[in-house]
This record gives sequence, structure tokens and C-alpha cells, in this order.
Amino acid sequence: MVPYRVIYRVGEQAEVPDGLKDEDVSYQLVPIYDTLWAHRDEIGPGRAFDEPFDYRGHTLPAAIDGDDYGEDRANTPWGYDQDTGETLLPGDWFLDPARALAYHARFEGEFSTTYVHNPYLEDLGLIDP
Repeated sequence: MVPYRVIYRVGEQAEVPDGLKDEDVSYQLVPIYDTLWAHRDEIGPGRAFDEPFDYRGHTLPAAIDGDDYGEDRANTPWGYDQDTGETLLPGDWFLDPARALAYHARFEGEFSTTYVHNPYLEDLGLIDP
């Protein structure tokens, strides 16, 4: 049996648990675009992010700056390095998922990698809005 347990549920606002046995704590889902992505240029020691990498000519952070439990251990959603050489780049799984899926999956018929809307690639100027 687990001696301590905190249960989180999606809610209207984020809460702090009352203790190690709080079984009704809400958390709030917030858009990555309006939160992490909006601060992507804040790179460097003591700023939001660290470990810059090049994504198709743009400098993006691969890690969230921090020293708890290891230096800069938490990746940004676009910072996972799952490249495959020239075909997929670090960041493609998040920023260009159609490209990543086209590489890893096989489909019968046509599979389009053209986006109706991709705000991340639009912000980087890699596709037209």
C-alpha cells in the first residue's frame, strides 16, 4: 500500500495540495503555444531555457533551465532529439508531426504533409499562415 497519495484532476484552476494525502487537487491544462512557446527566445543561464539547437535555421531551446534533480534535465516539447540524420531533425515530432509520421508510418493512398494550420512553423516563417 502506498503511504502517501495525491490525486490530481483537471479543473478550472491549478491548486497546491494540502498535504501528502490530498486526494482532490485540480490542475489546469494550458496551451503550450501561449506559455512555453511564447518564451522560447529566453535562452541562457537563469532564464527560462537552455541548450539551444538549430531547427531549420532557427535557434530553439532543447531544455528548461533548472538545477533540481540534475542540470537542465527537462526537455521542451520540441527539444526531444529523435532525429534520423537528414530525414528527421530534432524538433520534428512536435513542430512538424506530419513529416515525422510520414517517415515512421505507411499509409495506403495519399498522405499530405501540407498543414491547414501549424502556428509553430508559421511563427518560424517556415510555412505561410
